[in-house]
Amino acid sequence: GIIGLAQNSVTIKTSNAINSIRNTGRINSVYSADAGYNVGGIIGYAMNSVVLERSILNSGSVIGKYHVGGVIGFYETITDELEFTNTIVNSGNIKANLYDADNASFVGGVVGYSGSGVLISSSITNSGAIEGKGLHIGGMFGYVNGTLIAEGSSLKFTTTGNINTATTICD
Repeated sequence: GIIGLAQNSVTIKTSNAINSIRNTGRINSVYSADAGYNVGGIIGYAMNSVVLERSILNSGSVIGKYHVGGVIGFYETITDELEFTNTIVNSGNIKANLYDADNASFVGGVVGYSGSGVLISSSITNSGAIEGKGLHIGGMFGYVNGTLIAEGSSLKFTTTGNINTATTICD
């Protein structure tokens, strides 16, 4: 993706001349025995406060072992929610081809795993196919450990991609 590790209060915003953050490339992180976890189209692993203030677009396929998302693969924090304040679109196919010790792959069209709540004040769309093994496979979010808060006048959630648990879709 664009950022492998985002740590300690990251806000993604751009100048007025740049309206969006985009990934169009294919991300495949399964060929190393020690890698392939926490893979995302924009951010692989995010720690602490993350605020996405511009439109985020991922159209590249994202393939990993587990904790895989079209925008963020894995997010953890103790106090802050993950915030989406502008349009989020994933049209890439997302695939997690393993699962962890709890039989979960944590794969989602937007976020694979969020260790906190999520605040959404914009529209979110996933049209990419989602594939995983085991538990926690979702069109938008694979797993959210907290409250999902959706507020605002322009909210719209759309998932049109297929969700599969055993077939190959990203190869």
